[in-house]
Amino acid sequence: QEPAKAVIFVETVVQTVSRDKALMGAGPHAAIIAYPVDLDIFSDARLYWKKALEEAECEFTTQHKRVIETDGKGSIRKAVPQGFAYVHVDFSLGGGYAHIVENSSEFPREFAQHTIAGMCGLTVLDRAYTNRDVYKNACLALRKNFSSGFDWIQSTK
Repeated sequence: QEPAKAVIFVETVVQTVSRDKALMGAGPHAAIIAYPVDLDIFSDARLYWKKALEEAECEFTTQHKRVIETDGKGSIRKAVPQGFAYVHVDFSLGGGYAHIVENSSEFPREFAQHTIAGMCGLTVLDRAYTNRDVYKNACLALRKNFSSGFDWIQSTK
């Protein structure tokens, strides 16, 4: 049986648009990734992420507080002003940390992926599936489970 897992949600809005595009209505794009981690790793996740966010950028170039604590009730909108590039980490919808990115061109694109990999003792080259056939079979099994007649819309009402 699989060990119990918890989920770490990472929201990144790092790639901002130019001023001209912003005036025409364009805005930054957000990416939210859910990482399932074992409970023994999850217990140390807050400390690990706080340290990673503190060391994400040079301390002399940051004008904002480096790590902003958030609660589980959507407080990212209160913590980060609109239009700013940021990284937000939420620990199983129980609150987390936010970091305002000062220079989005120098901020590493794979910051969250590298942090999760380091926390789990992996490298970013480690893969969940060893070959293409195993991956294809897992995708087919997932598709079969989701198309088994369960109405997801009815379950949210």
